[in-house]
Amino acid sequence: MTSSDTPFLSALAPLLLQVRAEFASAYPLSYADLESTARSNFLGDLHAIADCALAAATSDPSTLRQQILWFVRMLRSRGMAVEVIQSILKSLEQKLKAHFAIAPFPAIAWDAERLHIPNAETLQMTDWLLAGDLDAARHTFLHQLRPSFPDSLPQTSVKVIQPALYAVGDRWERNEITFEQEHIATAISQQVLSDGFTQVQMAPLQAKSALFACVPGNRHEVGLRMVADAFAIAGWKVICLPIGQSETDILQAIAQWNPDWLGLSITMPNQVEPARELVQHIRQRFSKERPMILVGGLAISEDISIRNRLGADRYCADAIEAHALAKE
Repeated sequence: MTSSDTPFLSALAPLLLQVRAEFASAYPLSYADLESTARSNFLGDLHAIADCALAAATSDPSTLRQQILWFVRMLRSRGMAVEVIQSILKSLEQKLKAHFAIAPFPAIAWDAERLHIPNAETLQMTDWLLAGDLDAARHTFLHQLRPSFPDSLPQTSVKVIQPALYAVGDRWERNEITFEQEHIATAISQQVLSDGFTQVQMAPLQAKSALFACVPGNRHEVGLRMVADAFAIAGWKVICLPIGQSETDILQAIAQWNPDWLGLSITMPNQVEPARELVQHIRQRFSKERPMILVGGLAISEDISIRNRLGADRYCADAIEAHALAKE
């Protein structure tokens, strides 16, 4: 049975309605707050977890954890208490186990840092980004940058810009900001990072090159550019492909530039499989002449089994780790 089978859909729908009803009865205020959010799709989110749980029983256990993590981050960013979210997941798990004999849901870490819940400093930078205040955002970033220390650029990027952009995304999900504000925040972040890049001391140029790209379907490029900058300040020749590249485009770029390393960014769970196929095709096409393959991104940050399944050579959590790798 697959998630698209009619018997599965017929059996699943009432279970999801039961989970929602239990949630609404036990936590009416939390339920009302969630339903008041224009972009809330509670049943759809539960259905996505159920799909992954069914797949985990047959072939793909890793995506389930990522889908649950996304669900938890989304609800936590909207202020929902941990015990409420745990209650929802427990109810869903019990019903799926009873009707479809799935395995238990994987355990996750609930601390704010791992779930990217913003702190006071992050919220300040987030406010500058959403206000479209480039000068204030630049001042905040450059004030924490130490130009004479190359490590300072990736460290400041990860500690200042990255969590602020997570917060921007969360506020867009809650329908608190517009699509245009989200794009302005991204554009300001890119400009601030570019300004920071021009300030730091660069290592001598080496005879090494790296090509960076978002996997097909991934349109979140700021994190990738942080990693690319980390390699560049370590003295590497860096080529960063624009977003929207197909697998064919990436393969052609590898053939054209012949890089020593290829860095791939994977943001959402549904990009994991295209990334795995891309890595496989790179290995098949270029064989021993292929670049070393580095992967990173939110979709694979919490689960080592996904990274192993991709078939890449290295995993990098953020620009700080990327800079350390580039200096090896």
